[in-house]
Amino acid sequence: VVIICAVEKRFKEITAYVISMCLAGVGSVLIFPAMLVHIFNDERGTESMENLAHADFFERFKTYFGLLDHELFGGKFGLVAFVLFFLAIVFVAQKRENEEVISKNKKLIVYRYICILIPSTCYFLLVAKSAPFFTERYISPIFALSLAGIMGIIYLAIKSIVGKPDTIRIVFAVLIAVTVFWGLKDYQWPYLYREREEALSAAENKGGLMSNAIVVYTSKWMINPHYLEISECGSSTFYKLSDYDSFAKRVDESLFGEKLALFLIGYVDDDFMSKFVEDHPEYSLVLDNGQWGYGHSYYFLKN
Repeated sequence: VVIICAVEKRFKEITAYVISMCLAGVGSVLIFPAMLVHIFNDERGTESMENLAHADFFERFKTYFGLLDHELFGGKFGLVAFVLFFLAIVFVAQKRENEEVISKNKKLIVYRYICILIPSTCYFLLVAKSAPFFTERYISPIFALSLAGIMGIIYLAIKSIVGKPDTIRIVFAVLIAVTVFWGLKDYQWPYLYREREEALSAAENKGGLMSNAIVVYTSKWMINPHYLEISECGSSTFYKLSDYDSFAKRVDESLFGEKLALFLIGYVDDDFMSKFVEDHPEYSLVLDNGQWGYGHSYYFLKN
């Protein structure tokens, strides 16, 4: 909005807009003052500030752009870019019969796409630089605008080249169908545990079903993605990392029988696993079921 008003030399509107945004910012702090603690003193906030100051922007940009490409285009952004490039060449090479009409509408079209694409781009760059984790949920707010902007550009290019409404609809429908197909074809559905299927099968086939589980965690919310695998075990006992002494005593009392599943979830370092193996030589590791989500699972048999 500020860019458009600056081009139009509408400085009065710029002043009003800036004042209204400042008042909105002050109002949001008055409504939810804890946001300042979250931003500047909380764990996530301090991590983001550290990333803004020191993180490698190009590597983070590459990772987040890969997430954006996968979510919106099924990993086929190169194909979309090629289509855009091809349409641009045809559009430039084409002779214009209605130059006056095009010039009249050009400014309005440019303004529309400034309002759609520039805020999305700025938000994406900020998240890519500062986000504490690489996950699609941080950039999901711009998915709709980004897709609408790119599809809109393609639509306008096709419309200016083809001109016939029916042909435009057919081409555009095919383009959307291809995008949706590639998006669904290789999507992993992580919250339905599809990418964990192999590990779950291994847990069941190699004794996980009848094992008794010990779950050592640092934060409760990190346990959620692992409930399905934990539920394959006969019983489950949960301990915070700080309760290791109680945990060790429980194992020493042999209350878990011949089979034992160990889940290390959250910020549990490798030293914990090494200490467990050292303290309990009566158990032998039979399956390292790998890292997924926020945790790592191991399956033991008693010697």
